Amino acid sequence: MTMKTLLPCVLSLLFFVSSCSETEKAEEVQNNDQLSIIGNWELVKRRDAGNHIKSFKGAPANIIVSIEKTGYFHIYDTLKNEKWLSGEMHSIQTRRIGQWTYKDSTLNFTYQDKDSSYPENIIITKLTADELVMKRKKNKFTTFSYFKRNS
Repeated sequence: MTMKTLLPCVLSLLFFVSSCSETEKAEEVQNNDQLSIIGNWELVKRRDAGNHIKSFKGAPANIIVSIEKTGYFHIYDTLKNEKWLSGEMHSIQTRRIGQWTYKDSTLNFTYQDKDSSYPENIIITKLTADELVMKRKKNKFTTFSYFKRNS
């Protein structure tokens, strides 16, 4: 093999290896973002556009948003009130289910409702290992929902 044929082969190989590693890094960052949002999140408080804060501490039920690796989500209440649990009510009451995607700080929920579905785009303003803040716009109203990770 001569130098003229060896040099292009080596350069092509280097280019291919460097492009593969950049792609893997980009996929790794995206996957880490998705993995950090996956889990069960308990609603702690909600703030509306008028800065009115509603705390859910001490409520008879926890509102949980469960974001699963499979691309599905489940929003439900877990009942804490002993009187309610002693009756015929189940300890978990489903609110909504559907599918989700997450990209560029936007969480896209597609809710499934009987024979139809409808989308909602939610801006994630804060995401840490233990805290999640969602900004939602419905009509002209903006609300912020604050969650803590529920293990």
